[in-house]
Amino acid sequence: MNNSFFSTTLLLSLMTLLVACNKPTTKEETPIPVITQQAKESTIENSINISGNVMGQQTVQLAFMVAGQVNQVTLEEGQSIQKGKLLASLDPTSYQLARNIAKAKYDEIQDEYNRLSAMHKSGSLSESDFVKISSGLEQAKANYLLQEKNLKDTRLHAPISGVLLKRGAEPGEIIGQGTRIFGLSDIDTVQVNASVPEGELNSIHLGDTCVVEIPSLGQSWKGSITQIGAAAEPTTRTFNIKIDLPNPDQKLRPGMVAEVKILEATTSSKIAIPASAILTNMDNTHYVYVADKEKKKAYKRKVTIGAIQQNNISILSGLNPNEWIVTGGQENLQDASSINISK
Repeated sequence: MNNSFFSTTLLLSLMTLLVACNKPTTKEETPIPVITQQAKESTIENSINISGNVMGQQTVQLAFMVAGQVNQVTLEEGQSIQKGKLLASLDPTSYQLARNIAKAKYDEIQDEYNRLSAMHKSGSLSESDFVKISSGLEQAKANYLLQEKNLKDTRLHAPISGVLLKRGAEPGEIIGQGTRIFGLSDIDTVQVNASVPEGELNSIHLGDTCVVEIPSLGQSWKGSITQIGAAAEPTTRTFNIKIDLPNPDQKLRPGMVAEVKILEATTSSKIAIPASAILTNMDNTHYVYVADKEKKKAYKRKVTIGAIQQNNISILSGLNPNEWIVTGGQENLQDASSINISK
């Protein structure tokens, strides 16, 4: 009897111990430290973003009106010159000789004309002979003036104040008449030439304010739209616009790439959150983690993003105002992860 009691007791003890050993244990999840921020509505400027390039306010292509050998060029490309200053010159020797010959001939005929004119007045010279000497004088004078002009045209002066964009000749080179060898551009004020998509044309107007960023300089300028094209480009279906920018220090140079933001008159209120809070799925959809402060958990939420403004991105759908989003530590989270909010 006693042995049976002890056997039963031992069996129950073993069974209790076995159940205790097989009972599942729960391991608490370690909270992940995160930083959160409340999603707020903010005013978003409606804008159109396009690319363009810088051009001079006025650009001229220059050539000598006579042929000859270049003997002087006063500027290097990129240097400035004032209106009326000498840009380049040709060897004037041949033109000086031609001018001198024409001048001597003109003086000779002028003397003869003076003598014959007195005879004509006294009736000693026929009318036909007087007309002949008068015509000869006019021809000699015209030839002299032409040779004088040719000599003057061996010196090329700047027709505008600006910067030398192109230097297409060097001293010693022989160039032909009318060959374009210099490009000069006025850049005290520059124009940005850009193309606006057809669908955006109704959103822009003359005088609209633009912010123009020059990536190579890392700077931005404010300007306004001064021209809008009347017809679309046949291939791209875009309309050309021009934006005037003041350029007193001449940092802006023709040919620079420009990123243009045209600010529309209207604004809208949207939820905007830091770009760093937004993560991307493998299918290129976007999501954020929304923090539940009571449950101390973070839940994955799909969102639709909109325009970028400074360092924030507007949220078109998926978030409500005043919800708390994870802005730091989100890369360590999974859906429903436990969190420890440090801020």
